[in-house]
Amino acid sequence: GVVKPPRHVPENAWAEIRRHSKDGRSNMGVRRSASFTLRKHLCLQSNLVVTLAMARARRFTWMSLLVIIGALAWAAVRFYLMVDGENQVSEENFRRLAESIARTIQHQTTQDLVYQVLIATMWAHEPGISREKFRNIVMSEAYAGGFETSTGISLIPRIIGAEARARLENHVDSEALRAECCMGSKEVGANCAGVAATGLFCDAGGKAGGGHYQVTQFGPNGQLVPAIGNSGEYLEAVGQEEYMVVDMIEPFESNAKVLGFNLLSSAARLAAWRSAMATGKKTFTRRLNLVQSSSAEFGVLVWLPLFKKATGQ
Repeated sequence: GVVKPPRHVPENAWAEIRRHSKDGRSNMGVRRSASFTLRKHLCLQSNLVVTLAMARARRFTWMSLLVIIGALAWAAVRFYLMVDGENQVSEENFRRLAESIARTIQHQTTQDLVYQVLIATMWAHEPGISREKFRNIVMSEAYAGGFETSTGISLIPRIIGAEARARLENHVDSEALRAECCMGSKEVGANCAGVAATGLFCDAGGKAGGGHYQVTQFGPNGQLVPAIGNSGEYLEAVGQEEYMVVDMIEPFESNAKVLGFNLLSSAARLAAWRSAMATGKKTFTRRLNLVQSSSAEFGVLVWLPLFKKATGQ
């Protein structure tokens, strides 16, 4: 196309330059033209070509340099505005997608938490429910819809003091489950011996008599170790020798590792538990790593505190 000549080049000189350029003559001192093209690599939306020709001169003048700088600056501004506009569109699409996913998860989680209330009602009518009955109820077809977003449903007893802990660890139900786990029975899964408490409950050979059921917490290397509920650090954080132990959880096969874990030994879980106790309402933890997961899988714990009317505890 026709490029409008810069103001400092007379119109007749511009015409003469073009004429001599066509004839291949060089006596006018025409040496080169400069083209500057800025294109976005996917969408060719900005294409700026600046052609400068100088008559009777062998180098650029200051005015030519200013024209070049101005052209580059304008191209850069257009490129920035174009990219910024596309970023805004991408951010808006991402926001809409995130909101849609959040609404879906919220809906599914709300449905799943209905089953948590049903478990609470069941416990209120039968506080001494056995592990076997708990499993039969939770794993029944009626509760199948409760695991759309949740990995498990658990009854977590509050244990206060060393004697109460010993009673839990030596309970006949606890020992029976540990023995089944170490033997790899069909009910608990063949790999239970190495998974439950990362092998702490069983000896190296997977025999039932190699260990005993006990409350656990995370050790320095991430392995589960026997819980220490009377150390100065623990008592400072919790206030007393107190435990919230994952004693009943289903589906057990996929949650065996967390069996016996003291939730109060985790700062994030402890903070949410205190909030739930103070308000009496469901309380979510912040995002955290799941104990039972074999990979870096994130999740949240939802506390629903249950109180005894007689004591208010």
